[in-house]
Amino acid sequence: MPRNTTKLNSLMFILNQLDSHKRVIASQLAERLGVSDRTIYRYIISLQDAGYPIYFDRTDITYRFADGYSFSKVDSKSELRKAIDLQSRIFGATKIGLLTYDSSGGCVEANDAAASLLSTSREKLLKQNYFELESWKSSGLLLMALEVMSTGNERTSEFNVLTTFDKNVWIKCGMSQFKLNAGNYLLLSVQDISERKKLEFALKESEERFKQILENAPIGMAVVSLNGKFMLVNQALCEIVGYEKSELEKLTFQDITHPDDLSADLENVRKMLEGSIKTYSMKKRYIRKDRQMVCIQLSVSMARNSFEIPQYFISQIQELVIHRIN
Repeated sequence: MPRNTTKLNSLMFILNQLDSHKRVIASQLAERLGVSDRTIYRYIISLQDAGYPIYFDRTDITYRFADGYSFSKVDSKSELRKAIDLQSRIFGATKIGLLTYDSSGGCVEANDAAASLLSTSREKLLKQNYFELESWKSSGLLLMALEVMSTGNERTSEFNVLTTFDKNVWIKCGMSQFKLNAGNYLLLSVQDISERKKLEFALKESEERFKQILENAPIGMAVVSLNGKFMLVNQALCEIVGYEKSELEKLTFQDITHPDDLSADLENVRKMLEGSIKTYSMKKRYIRKDRQMVCIQLSVSMARNSFEIPQYFISQIQELVIHRIN
């Protein structure tokens, strides 16, 4: 029997029990339907979402209709079927994993996207309690959930989680609290960002390798912004111009270029930016921190992104003469 049909029959049974007995106990409903107490809680939430005014009475631990509510058995099954189908479509259509937990940590609803992301079944998710999950404790998810449930504030973060089902995933997790009658519930949205994280880590590794190559190069090297600011310099360049790294990275190449050589250098920069040349090489003079002039051979290339938009210059600098001129 389709899942929605089975659920519809169970929900109609609960409505009939509420109508005939006025007050019902969740454990007794669970026994009659052959399901768990948690499943009954999920069914009642579905009925409340569908607009039925069902309230929990803490004095005798029972559920009841609101005073004055008139239940129509004739119309309810059709209306309820429509409501369940709508809920199922909304909850199931999204590609984002969605899970709902009650205040005791029990999972009361989960969609197929969440089950797929975690490589398990929806039925197994519905048996979970996040207080018992080691992955929630070790990753920080549990602390985040407790904060959201205690403060009511929404939270979003990224976690690396080894799931209960032995799948290691990076997830972007959003949590918010909502109230339903007298109960507080946690809504959890999860997105698999593992591929994005792989790209980020690969990019970081590539950047680290580039920094190592730059730093260990026997000649001066620098990453220079499009407006000429030194973004990253190596020790060899610092020794050529006599500045510390922290000092040089506050300057532009225009600041240390001899005035008589600057116009030719800027013209080459202009041609690179407009795309008429891809690289250039020239002899020029730098003015060192001690005001001595040093002759260098400059070779410049440009880094572009995947859309061919200029990002920064990569400069190689080699000192040509040991004797420096005051």
